[in-house]
Amino acid sequence: MSQAKALSLVSVASLLVVVATTLMMHTVPCLAAEAASPIVLNSNGQTVSGSVSLGSWQYYVIYVDPLSSMTVTLKSSNQVSLYVKYNSVPTYNSYDYVLKYAGEEKQFLTLKNQTSNVPYYFGVYGTGYTSNSYNFDVSVSTLNGLANWIVGLIVTGVIIVFVCSILSILIPVLICCGVITCCGFGAAAAASSTGSGGTGGVRYHHVHNNVVYSDTQPILQQPPTQYYQPPQQI
Repeated sequence: MSQAKALSLVSVASLLVVVATTLMMHTVPCLAAEAASPIVLNSNGQTVSGSVSLGSWQYYVIYVDPLSSMTVTLKSSNQVSLYVKYNSVPTYNSYDYVLKYAGEEKQFLTLKNQTSNVPYYFGVYGTGYTSNSYNFDVSVSTLNGLANWIVGLIVTGVIIVFVCSILSILIPVLICCGVITCCGFGAAAAASSTGSGGTGGVRYHHVHNNVVYSDTQPILQQPPTQYYQPPQQI
């Protein structure tokens, strides 16, 4: 009986070691085996598939244009988590985003102020007890067309503001010099309506140096029409 108890204790101890190792690998993934160097993905995007064991990492990296849009979709998952991090390898406790469910996706808009391509790292971490398969898709589209449209809009706005500023300075100067007048045209119109009603002539107006000059010309009188009626015979 003592030998059976000893074997039982050994079995329990072995089981506890396995459980403790599993828990440590789940809670502290950095204790897992070091993964190889990240696999470089196509900068235009691609579909990635593979498998990873419990507590292990598989890393990928993609270098995208500084001005671009990237969408990551976890298409199928068998107990794995997909971690994403900008500019460095993600870990269990240090990442930007994580995808855990099939069909889950995340979109990134990269507007980095730099000339070189922007690196994004992906880390696939296995959470199942056996080999865990995965499949995710990375699609990238550049925003150069949108950038050019924004630049064109900004340039157009600057031109409009500049023209309006010039006009706001130029119009008062022209008014002061008498080239353009606001009150003159109104006074001429009022004088025209008054003069045409009180006299029998046509009044012409012109404006010079903000002074209204008027000239009246008489209307040519037409002779009255005469009718001839022959005398009646008695």
